[in-house]
Amino acid sequence: MNTCKINSNKTNSNYLIALLLTVLMLPTVVMGLQKSVSLGGGLSTFSDHYKTGVNVMGKLQLQAHNGISLDLNSGYIRADGKNNGPRLHMAPILVGVTYTHKRPFSTLEPYAGLLIGASIMSDTYNSPLLTYGARAGGELRMDGALSVFLEAQYLTLSDSSSKTGLDITPISFAMGIKLNLGRDRQGPRVGKQPSRRNQKRRRKQRYRRR
Repeated sequence: MNTCKINSNKTNSNYLIALLLTVLMLPTVVMGLQKSVSLGGGLSTFSDHYKTGVNVMGKLQLQAHNGISLDLNSGYIRADGKNNGPRLHMAPILVGVTYTHKRPFSTLEPYAGLLIGASIMSDTYNSPLLTYGARAGGELRMDGALSVFLEAQYLTLSDSSSKTGLDITPISFAMGIKLNLGRDRQGPRVGKQPSRRNQKRRRKQRYRRR
């Protein structure tokens, strides 16, 4: 019995040490990631039951230099029902994993990802509803901190347990802006870069040749 208690205490101590190390290392890991916020809006279409509506979407993103990012997404979709049906209001809150194809010498960066979470629904449906889907789009870098994005997003919600028994599959198209935060807003330097002193010397040499 005493041996079992000792082993159990050691196991609990190991779990506690691992948890403490994870908590201590987490701020360092997060600080090493590129942080950004995005805000946009556009139109949402539905296969059945609802007319084309409007959407607003926001995103907080933590991205590594290899292009893989973890993001927290929230938004709002509103659409009128067909044939005098009830109006739809939904607010998805989703966690996503996204891959951005980094192109060092191009201002356009395409991306694609997966989403999962829940949506807060209007009274017609049960709330919240399990929500999952995918996204694809592209970002056009305007400068080191600001980008413009265009995104298509497909979501699936099922309310089979309610009186409606409907599946909701909005396809949203949105355009907006993305703001990079913190350090390394210019992104990693690619290849050998000339120093400022060498740049000034080269400019002087070109001027003398004239």
